Amino acid sequence: MQPEEKTTGEHVYLTYAYLNASEYDDFGSLLDDDVTVWLPGEDPVHGKELVILQEYSRDLVYSLESVWATPGGVFVTGVVHARLDPADAMGFVDILTFSPHGLLLVRKRYHARMSGANQPLTARESSVFRPALRGRLGKLFRRWAPC
Repeated sequence: MQPEEKTTGEHVYLTYAYLNASEYDDFGSLLDDDVTVWLPGEDPVHGKELVILQEYSRDLVYSLESVWATPGGVFVTGVVHARLDPADAMGFVDILTFSPHGLLLVRKRYHARMSGANQPLTARESSVFRPALRGRLGKLFRRWAPC
């Protein structure tokens, strides 16, 4: 791992750790002055101060599931919820781009509402899911030769 890759990786984890701890000044130290944040259904937010204000006003808690680094950026998946309402959790994917100095330059977020844990499928979901699963499993097992 190159030194700049290590710094970027550390900055990814620190970004979410600072937000979880409500340490917005420390979070701001990881942002480029020209940072831009794109959130679903909202206008993009430009500039360090506005991004810090946005995060402060949302007061979210992040649980990271995985982080992938590519030459074009870093992909982060996890679950996010309001600090005071963990039941309203959403799955998210953040695509992060860093400046040459290792500061966060762009964050694009995609999210999906989380279904309840062990929530049963509806009749419609079940009627679509089961045949599709059977079809995929059938194709998979037809490819395997018996021993």
